[in-house]
Amino acid sequence: MKIKKGYLPRITGRPASGLTSREVISPLQIPICLAGKQYEPLVKPGQAIKCGEPLAELEISGGTLSIPAPYSGTVEQIDIEKGFISLRVSEPNPQPWSRPTFTDPTVLENQTARKLLAAAGVWPNFWDSLSQDTPALDAPQPKAIVIKAVCIEPFRARGKVVLDNNLELFLQGLSYLERLSGEFAPTYLILTAAQHPLAKKIKKEVAGLAWVRPIFVPLVYPVGNNQYLWRCLRRNESNLQKG
Repeated sequence: MKIKKGYLPRITGRPASGLTSREVISPLQIPICLAGKQYEPLVKPGQAIKCGEPLAELEISGGTLSIPAPYSGTVEQIDIEKGFISLRVSEPNPQPWSRPTFTDPTVLENQTARKLLAAAGVWPNFWDSLSQDTPALDAPQPKAIVIKAVCIEPFRARGKVVLDNNLELFLQGLSYLERLSGEFAPTYLILTAAQHPLAKKIKKEVAGLAWVRPIFVPLVYPVGNNQYLWRCLRRNESNLQKG
């Protein structure tokens, strides 16, 4: 079977157009194997832990990656073989954790920004095209950053649904990413449906950020695949080179 230009599979049903908060599951199983790497637990069964404290860590080149606790509670079980820590939440239905006070990204040094992102559990979400892996914390500054703000994987919330409910945090995150890249390095923001109200709103919000370049791609599967996305990006940015 040959598929050209992506494919949109026909699947019965679709996710709801909005997001609703549900009760927190307790005990909560938190994976300690991320991006194919096993983290070392820092806690023991029966230990009380506060929201944001590290549950496990992984030493990589340039520093340490952490998995912070999403809620306060008590460690119930550590299963290394299955790769999770079970956390019994303090309250049956705790309130969503309060938004932390972030350091102003405009005054951050590059390495400080990296350490903050590593401690917050964000760094494993990054992927380095040079090493084909999670980048080292002391990796050279990237020549460009690509942000995939689209998601068309079956049974996952669409990118526009997630963005619409977290747009303020998303825009704040862009400021942190600027600290990671070299001078004049572009950040390509991958969006779809240029005429969608949310896309127009995002484009307006980033209009004053010369380093952010919105790129609109067709909403076809597998738009999240790195190789397919690279071809879409090259069509929009003909001067983009490898590396």
